[in-house]
Amino acid sequence: MSKFATPTFYFLLLGLLSACSSLGQKNKEVLQAGIAGKLIGQSDVMGQPDAFLPGVVFVVAPQKMEALLLQIGAEPSRPLHPILSHSFSEEDFQRTATLVDLIEKEGDYHLDVPPGDWWLCLGNVGSLSSTLTFPLYLNGCGMVKVEAGKLLKKDITWGEGGFGLK
Repeated sequence: MSKFATPTFYFLLLGLLSACSSLGQKNKEVLQAGIAGKLIGQSDVMGQPDAFLPGVVFVVAPQKMEALLLQIGAEPSRPLHPILSHSFSEEDFQRTATLVDLIEKEGDYHLDVPPGDWWLCLGNVGSLSSTLTFPLYLNGCGMVKVEAGKLLKKDITWGEGGFGLK
């Protein structure tokens, strides 16, 4: 028996490493599935540029959002609610929201959301708090669809017209 591996051994080892590498890539893609983007404050002043805003981004399952919209007198069949007026207590928020991300001054957010339909919501616009504070004020929401293994890029806008998605 030789102390050195044969070329066939190296060829098989290379194939195995390549297969493991591609599995790792697929798992990485699945982990990156969800929703990501920026929160952008739209300026209504001529010559004043848009700016990134801090706040809270969260998702709500459709059934829970329908109940909330009915409770606050909003129409559940509309896919976008640019201006909502609701204040969550911590207990109500924990029962309603699924995933949360605090947006800091750079405006970035990322939510690892399973595939399906979700309401993407914005709260506490302008809050610089690095922790989730209550009551949490709901600013607006819009319906999004997350596909399996894909990262949905959705920037959230906030301005004179309220909440928007682009």
